[in-house]
Amino acid sequence: EPPEGNRFNWADPSRTDHPVNGVSWFQAKAFAAWAGARLPTEAEWEYAARNGGQDVRFPWGDEEPDCELTHNYTCDGSDTASVCAHEGGNSDDGICDLAGNVWEWVEDEYHRTYDDAPADGGAWCEQANCVNDDATRVWRGGDYKSDVNRMRSSARGYYGPTVQFQWMGFRIAR
Repeated sequence: EPPEGNRFNWADPSRTDHPVNGVSWFQAKAFAAWAGARLPTEAEWEYAARNGGQDVRFPWGDEEPDCELTHNYTCDGSDTASVCAHEGGNSDDGICDLAGNVWEWVEDEYHRTYDDAPADGGAWCEQANCVNDDATRVWRGGDYKSDVNRMRSSARGYYGPTVQFQWMGFRIAR
């Protein structure tokens, strides 16, 4: 189970509509498998955040983020917000929270550049099926502590797969 307590949403009855946070990549991957799903690949995640691959800076287009579009530290961002609370920031396909709220783990291992990345949008891992090893993993999407630059559809970062910070979450894909 994810951590409980201050700034963690798991088991907090006042935050049942908030994203689960504080999960490691291993926990996110295990939950996705349990749900009959998987973590999205980095390419899939960015494709969705760019409205089907459009040349846009944010999931909603090129308009700078504000508190109607996303949730970050400028919007009482001392904590997460309810899931999908900022409909104006949804992608054209109606996908919410692709910028802000929590950073989201993706399947891929971290690589500094996209040179030699799979051309088919599949996960980029050294071991087949991205097995649970100790490789550094990618996260996308910005969080409630992020500034505007970290809200961009291209923003990314990486951590080891065991970290469980309160600003980390995930989404699943099928």
